[in-house]
Amino acid sequence: MAIDNFKTENRTFDELLNRYGIVYKIPVFQRDYSWTLTQWDDLWSDIVDTLNVKAKDNPNHYMGYLVLKKDSTSEFSIIDGQQRITTIEIIVLAILANLKKLIDADIDKENNLFRFKTLQQTFIGNLDPVTLHSDAKLILNRNNKIYFSLYLIPLRKLPVNGYSASELLLREAFNYFSEKISCYLKKEKNDKGVALFTLCQEICNKLFFTVITLDNELNAFKVFETLNARGLQLSETDLVKNYIFNFLADDFNKYEINELDTRWNKIVGKLGNCSLLTYLRAFWNSKYSFVRKNQLYKTIKDKISNKAQVYELIQELEENIDNYIKLIYPNNSYFDGNDQKQACTLRLFNVTTPYSLLLAAQSKFSSKDFSTLLKIIVVISFRYNVICELSCLDQEKIYNKIALKITNGEVTNLQELLPLLKKLYIKDKIFRDTFENKTFNTNDRKVNRLVKYILTTIEKDLSGIDLALDSPDYNIEHIYPQNPGSDEDWPEFIDDYINISTYKLGNLTLLSEKDNREIGNEAFSQKVKVYAKCKFEVTKYIAEHYFVEWSPAIICSRQHFLVSEAVKIWKVSQLATK
Repeated sequence: MAIDNFKTENRTFDELLNRYGIVYKIPVFQRDYSWTLTQWDDLWSDIVDTLNVKAKDNPNHYMGYLVLKKDSTSEFSIIDGQQRITTIEIIVLAILANLKKLIDADIDKENNLFRFKTLQQTFIGNLDPVTLHSDAKLILNRNNKIYFSLYLIPLRKLPVNGYSASELLLREAFNYFSEKISCYLKKEKNDKGVALFTLCQEICNKLFFTVITLDNELNAFKVFETLNARGLQLSETDLVKNYIFNFLADDFNKYEINELDTRWNKIVGKLGNCSLLTYLRAFWNSKYSFVRKNQLYKTIKDKISNKAQVYELIQELEENIDNYIKLIYPNNSYFDGNDQKQACTLRLFNVTTPYSLLLAAQSKFSSKDFSTLLKIIVVISFRYNVICELSCLDQEKIYNKIALKITNGEVTNLQELLPLLKKLYIKDKIFRDTFENKTFNTNDRKVNRLVKYILTTIEKDLSGIDLALDSPDYNIEHIYPQNPGSDEDWPEFIDDYINISTYKLGNLTLLSEKDNREIGNEAFSQKVKVYAKCKFEVTKYIAEHYFVEWSPAIICSRQHFLVSEAVKIWKVSQLATK
């Protein structure tokens, strides 16, 4: 496909919409409206800043690329930019709603009614006063167009119940901008109707796009590939979806497109806030040769070449999604208690590299073998990723090779798999040496939680007490405080040692929330009295072995003790080598 067969020009929103008979459509395959408060705030701030700039200082605001496919002389499909166009239309509707309030209050009714109709016909489209049917200039996708055309365009009362998340976002966007415009209007001392009319004109004339218009013969689905080659940074998931839907576009079977779109959206819906791209890649790497994120589209494009393969891919994604959901949302999954705990630990580690292997094993292994594998993966991840922080790319490639062996039937159980994991299992000496020198910045919430996990796991090994990780009853105690009250209380600590010592595991312990609050930044001689009465063995150990003083050298000694415990706890004897 030629990539030069399109034109590019800069156009304001007014130039785009203020044309007789023009219609912009969001295709059926495009995503639903998804902008939220963050984007609305940013856009409104940009608009206010733009309006406050003097004309001589070039007060226009650039809205980025708008990609259109020309369907006819007056109809265009929006390939990219639908979120921005839709939001600006909502702003115009919010201005019209404020004008309508003036009309309903009989304020300069005749003139304001003329202004209302002028703006409506210019930017929204003609509205039949009896049927409230509109010849809209913007038609949203199939999931949003009814709510938009039936309620927003006629400025009817916006319903809440029984509507999708994206439809409610349209409602919230309208209410947000209506309120902003109402507040803006309160500051105007002149004619309110004139102020609203002027505001709409200024917004529509000062927001401009770089518009790329593609000719009829260019396939809308293939356009994404062209634009991506031109550096527009379209997402891999958009590229994949549009390539997949391309196979249904030639004969345009509406039923097939609707069915496929429904199935695709169900997969996306199950993932919630988690990335579809991450799932696509984990799934792909569980069945095929390793692919990186930025190679996923090209790889799928090379592999899938007909409609039958498209449906096979969708079916496989549907069959694997529940197993993936168990891994990314373990607290809400149907894993049994122990598997759930191990999956939660992987999430705590923020380790996703084993997902391709785990997906393959879930499909092929017995539940017993999978449970044992999950425990082993947690140990490997703790050694390799959390403590030693080695290359995730190298690790992921190894997991992929093992996953392929499972998928292809070369490995059928855990015993056959174990030898393949040995190269990922960090030897005790490397694990110990790295851990001995490791620090943990507990000011970071995620790191703080990780330290809790390490200390509670060691505590369970020492005392048998199984502490809930999210319990508010205890927290992390810094023995040498983060903010010591007096240097006289800590004579062994000088500047060179403070930053190194404060966040070593040897300086951290478990303490009840009450005790931690009460001892605050007291001297060690006072703290150790509390430690002696503590119910946690990992903390009582301090009072039993280091009761005289606390120093950087003692922190290293205690770190050595904790690391020695860790080497025994996070261990897989079948993988250990001398």
